[in-house]
This record gives sequence, C-alpha cells and structure tokens, in this order.
Amino acid sequence: MVLDKQEQVLMKRHQIFIPVLFLLMLASACSTTKTKKSAPATTYAEKKISLTNMEADIINYVNEHRRTKNLPSLRLLPVASSEAARHSANMASKAVSFGHGGFKQRAIIIANDLSGTSSTGENVAYGKMTAREVVNAWLKSKQHRANIEGKFTHTGVGVARNSKGVVYYTEMFVRK
Repeated sequence: MVLDKQEQVLMKRHQIFIPVLFLLMLASACSTTKTKKSAPATTYAEKKISLTNMEADIINYVNEHRRTKNLPSLRLLPVASSEAARHSANMASKAVSFGHGGFKQRAIIIANDLSGTSSTGENVAYGKMTAREVVNAWLKSKQHRANIEGKFTHTGVGVARNSKGVVYYTEMFVRK
C-alpha cells in the first residue's frame, strides 16, 4: 500500500490521537476525586420563614431606608401595630381578601385612639419573605415606596401565617 504525503500526515495524527484519547478516558474513569454534594435547593413550598422579631425587623429596615433619604425614623404606635396584626390575621385566615379592604375602618380606629390623625397609609404583602425581602419588594413599587418615604411620624406592623406557611404582612403609616 502506497500512501501519499497527505495520507501519511493524517495517519500520524490518528496514531497519536487514539492513544491520547484512550488515556484521557482511562484517567477520568479511575478518578478518585470526591465531589461535594450540595444541599438540594429549597423549594418555595419548603421555605421556612421565622416570624420572631419580624415586625421589629420590618420597622428597622423601613427606618434604615428613610435615613438614606434624610427622613426621620418612624416611631412605633401600638394601636397601628394592633390594627396591622388584625388585618394580617384576617387575610391569612381568608376572613378578608388580600388587599386594602377595610382600610378606612382601620384608619378610623387609629384616629379615634389618637384623638385625630392628619394622614394614614398602608402597605400589604404576602408570600414567604424575610423582613428584608418584604421591605425590598415594597421599595420596588411606586405606591408602597411613597408610603415608606412619606411624611408619616408613626408606624405599626403585623404579620400572620396561614396553614400553608404563607405569611401576610401589613404596615400602617400614621401622621399625627
């Protein structure tokens, strides 16, 4: 068999390529390197949210944001917290739909307790979010951000979890 020059070059390439390929396959098959198994990703259904200090953390993150805008910190108002907690519990139990239904009644209760207010606002959310995540979500919404950055003096936060682990969040904003 007579090979021309081009065929001889191709033959030499194959003679080198096949043994190298075999060695690579052998090396990878005999590898003893252990790879760490990563923990499986937590699904939304499995995500656990601690409600411990949630209300205080939300207020702290809101006030942290307000400080970046040179706004005064909001002070805790117990009646606003009570109304926020009641609304979150009602949403979680499906006694009321998610949203701002009944807001005027909550504002009136707060105003009556304080012998009047000049303005009241409310942010609501639901999901499996940490305090930081819920405040960040509110800050992405023009209307929610307006409440956080508004000319309010006081706030109250309430959270409640439903039977499926979904958390309902309410923050009331009040200006005396």
